[in-house]
Amino acid sequence: MQILMRASRGQSLTETAIFLPIFLFALFAAIWGVQTAVANERMQSAVRYSGMISDQVQPYMEYSLFAMYNNLGSNVTVGTQPCQTPPPATLSDSAPYPGPSAAPFWRVSNVTSSCHGGMTQISGGGLDSPALLLHDFSQMQATTNVPTYLTATLGRSLTTLTAQQNFTAPPDISTMMHCYPELNAAITQSLRPRTAPDVTQLPTPLPPDPATNALVVACSNIPTGD
Repeated sequence: MQILMRASRGQSLTETAIFLPIFLFALFAAIWGVQTAVANERMQSAVRYSGMISDQVQPYMEYSLFAMYNNLGSNVTVGTQPCQTPPPATLSDSAPYPGPSAAPFWRVSNVTSSCHGGMTQISGGGLDSPALLLHDFSQMQATTNVPTYLTATLGRSLTTLTAQQNFTAPPDISTMMHCYPELNAAITQSLRPRTAPDVTQLPTPLPPDPATNALVVACSNIPTGD
């Protein structure tokens, strides 16, 4: 009986010696995976915040009769398209988000962020003609240190995290007046009052049945705030 108990104790020690390193390796690998996942989620949140701020609309300046009258003829003043850079502070739970700062364990290094705006045309998908859209491309990158015990397994000492997204919005009135000369000409003839010497000539009203031909985009880009 004593021989069997001693053999059982020896077997338990052997099993512990074999499986404890494997268990600890898996445990610390899971902890590092959670750290990386949290950092990646915060980067995605920063990119979405960038898109939300960049797509804010000023109805009076962008979609109003004021904007239309202010962009008749050659007097087109295309406003700068805002492009809010993803705030790196979101990775440490500071501004613009309220709350306590994140502990050092959750922080990453080599953080870079950028935002580039412009416009693009999309076609297909049932569209009768290409559609003009404004867009902001927000991106953030950071690195996390790979633990030494995982370096040989993963084959690297750093892991690069990337979060990026392209946000689109409909063009404002000044952009449409700038990019569609035919539209600009038709609206200008209808709204702009005549001056001397042909002051007696009335403005040309818009036709009741507008032309169905697709408008031609005559601009390549607009100013951006990146």
